[in-house]
Amino acid sequence: MPRSNAANQNELEYAFRRVIYDLMVVAHSIRLLEYSDNKPVHPSLKKFPVRAVIKISALIMSRNINDFLFNCGGYQHDDDIKFVDFQIHGWSPINQAKLSDDDRNRIHKIAGHIVSADPVHFGGTQKIKKIVTPLLKEGCEFIRRCGIQHTDRSQEYLDYLNQSLSELNLPKI
Repeated sequence: MPRSNAANQNELEYAFRRVIYDLMVVAHSIRLLEYSDNKPVHPSLKKFPVRAVIKISALIMSRNINDFLFNCGGYQHDDDIKFVDFQIHGWSPINQAKLSDDDRNRIHKIAGHIVSADPVHFGGTQKIKKIVTPLLKEGCEFIRRCGIQHTDRSQEYLDYLNQSLSELNLPKI
């Protein structure tokens, strides 16, 4: 169900840019994790705190993309925009890409707020990649189908996203 007041063009353009940005962070995070798993890198990329920050970045932004595409949590704030607000006809994200309730709740417990007990973590790079890649692909498909003109800033994000997608062997936008 769309929000009560229709999003104006400026709001849609900003949200479009934000989706590209979130996808860029996810793709770049996975790229960094894979790169540091397979190649000699700066020692800081091998340390737990740095890798944990990269994983959390991928997970948080994936949760954002998930909530945007699948309207999870509804419209909690006046400025929330979801996929349905773009009124794209003939396409919707595939349900197989949606985070499971368990994964979404685990991300929320790990990164969304401070909890009183250690939540179950996600594991290594391949597990994180398995969770976030379907959302990355569906978010990219949204960008392809959206029809909003790229601004200079969104084009810069898109160029960087495409570089990461290429290095992950995923189709560019």
